[in-house]
Amino acid sequence: MRDFQLRMLATWPGLQGELLQRPDLRDGQETWMETWHHPQGLRDDWLQALQQAAEAAALPAPRHTERFVPLR
Repeated sequence: MRDFQLRMLATWPGLQGELLQRPDLRDGQETWMETWHHPQGLRDDWLQALQQAAEAAALPAPRHTERFVPLR
């Protein structure tokens, strides 16, 4: 997982990412959460590249994606 994250950070200048883990198991499984931030926002092409890279890296599935924007 960290290799995947490091590749994404190297590919997209200015991108910031963090990997978090739920402290307890759910149904005997770990839950991981990636957070991503870019000062100019996360464009749709970037989100598509993220999904393709995750599939190529064979990360655990299913993945769930949510997108948030600053509160105004």
